[in-house]
Formats: sequence, C-alpha cells, structure tokens
Amino acid sequence: MEYTLADMRDTLSLPGFWHLFWFRVFRGIAAGVIVVSFPYFVLSAFNHGHLLLGIFYAVGTLVTAAAGFFLGVWFDRHPTRLLTIGTALLLAISFFIFAALPHTWFFVLLASALAGVSATGSMAGGGVGGIAVPLQGALVARLIPSQYRTAVYSLLTFVAGISLAIGIGISSTHNIETLFIIGFIASVASVIPLFFLPRAAFDAPAPATEKTAQTKALFDFSITGLLNGFSQGLTVPFLIPLFIIYYQTPRGDMSWYSFAASVVSSGALLLAPWFDRRWGLVQSMIITRGAGIIALLCIALIRFFPLAIFLFIIFPTLRVIALPIQQRAITDIAGPADT
Repeated sequence: MEYTLADMRDTLSLPGFWHLFWFRVFRGIAAGVIVVSFPYFVLSAFNHGHLLLGIFYAVGTLVTAAAGFFLGVWFDRHPTRLLTIGTALLLAISFFIFAALPHTWFFVLLASALAGVSATGSMAGGGVGGIAVPLQGALVARLIPSQYRTAVYSLLTFVAGISLAIGIGISSTHNIETLFIIGFIASVASVIPLFFLPRAAFDAPAPATEKTAQTKALFDFSITGLLNGFSQGLTVPFLIPLFIIYYQTPRGDMSWYSFAASVVSSGALLLAPWFDRRWGLVQSMIITRGAGIIALLCIALIRFFPLAIFLFIIFPTLRVIALPIQQRAITDIAGPADT
C-alpha cells in the first residue's frame, strides 16, 4: 500500500501530532548541544576523565533503562499529564545542575543520571532518548491509529534528528557554560506542548493484551532489545570519545561531523515506510543492523581517518532506519485501540 499525499495530510491533522512534534523539536535541540560537548567537558574538567566518562555514561544508561521501564509500566496503569510532564522535566533539571551547580564529579554524575546522557545524546536513537522514551511511545499508541504509526514515528524521529543537528551546530560556536544554559531553555520549552495534549492521551484505557502469542512476541522483542541495547551501550556513546582521544579531533570539527551524521540519518528515516512495505520488520532490521555491525568493526579495526569519519556519518542511519517499523510493530502487538 502506497503512502500518498492524502495520507500525509491525514497524518499531520491527527490529534496530538503537533504537540509531540514540538516536544521532539526542542528536546532534540537540547540533546544536540550536549552530545558532542559532554565528552570534551568531562575529559578537560576532571583528572582520569577517561574513566569518569565511562562511569557517567554507564550510570546514565542504567538509570535510563530502569526508570524508563518503571515509569512506562506506571503510565500504562495510571496515565496522567503530571507524570508525563514530570518525566520530561528531568532533562531540564539535569541542565540546571550543569549550569548552576559546581562541576564536581557528584553533580555531574547526578545530572548524567537524570538526563540519561549516553542515551539522550545518542544519534542512533534519533537524538531524543532517555527516560521519556517509553512515555512518548505510549502517547503515540494512545493517540495515533495503527495505519499511521510508521509514518508518525518516522516523522517524529526525523524532526528529532534535524533538531539534534541544529543543537550540534549551536554547540560548535559556544562555550560549554553557554551550551548548558541553551540546553536548559530548550528542554524547558519542550515541556510546554505537553500541557496541551488532548485528554484522550490520558483518558484512554491501558491497552489490553492476551497472554498468548502477543506475550511471546513482546518477550522476543525484549530479548532483541536487551542484546541490541547492550551492544549499543558498549559502542555508541564512545564513538565521539574515540575520535577525541585517538585522532585528537577538535570540538568544532567533531560538531560538524556529528551534524552531518544527524542530517543524513534524519533524512533516511523518511524511507522507513518504504522499507516497511518492501521488506517488513525482520528483513529491514537484519539488513540495516547487519550493515551497522560491519561499519562499526571497520571503524574499530581500520585506523584510517577519512574512512572512519565516513563510517561515523553513515552509522547512525544504519541504526535508526528500522526503528519506526519496530516501534509500530510493538505498539500493534501490545494492542492499543485502532480508532
């Protein structure tokens, strides 16, 4: 089934779409200003910065995974606007800590945990991640009919990636203290649209699930996500530090390389509906994730800067292009209403 201009108009007129759109825009900008700058900040501000950077990333990832899971389960049972807004505000609180409190390892660790820095700044997640991801998915499942979800996920992740690129571009021209303030303003702005989300996002009943094939399918997705998340946590947050440490790449140059990677991956996301029709979920994931593994191995094993930068730019595309298809499949299996 072809995705037509009429379908696009219908998608853009769906209740709640523009609220989520602007939420992703401002949150993407906030993520962009920190994704490149954070490793430079840690490596320059602390002794043993290499070790601390790994600890900050690990804590951010673990807290994001645990809190995201429990908040997602709680939202399914008690969907409230207050919970959604409170979760989204954690990123703003993190930037406030960065901007206003002393740069001790404790406060940086706390801010990293609240923001989920290694997840929020991950280009492989479309630039917007962290604790709010499960709630974003739940809102889409409650507001968007099934036939539009792949397109909506593609558009929202696309705009998040473009916003991430804008944030990265900003980070190349300002000092770190100014970037923390910009990130705080952008993350606060991202919360404002959530105050005006349609009531249906919170009044709809929790999706009903059957304890049969659906449960098994979701378990399979969980195992896949566990393995994928483990591999991503070991690699993606450390791609930029690799270029900092091994190639001594200046922050301004690294910002523009990351900008290019974000723009390319964001544009590629618009191909997700075509991938969905052409290959479906399983083949799309095998093709793109397999190519991503090869690219990652080449970055690690072939120490040639032009090739490494080229692969760095295309790697996020290979990681994210199947994500909208996967997100649509998960929400369909979970059984939200298709009205």
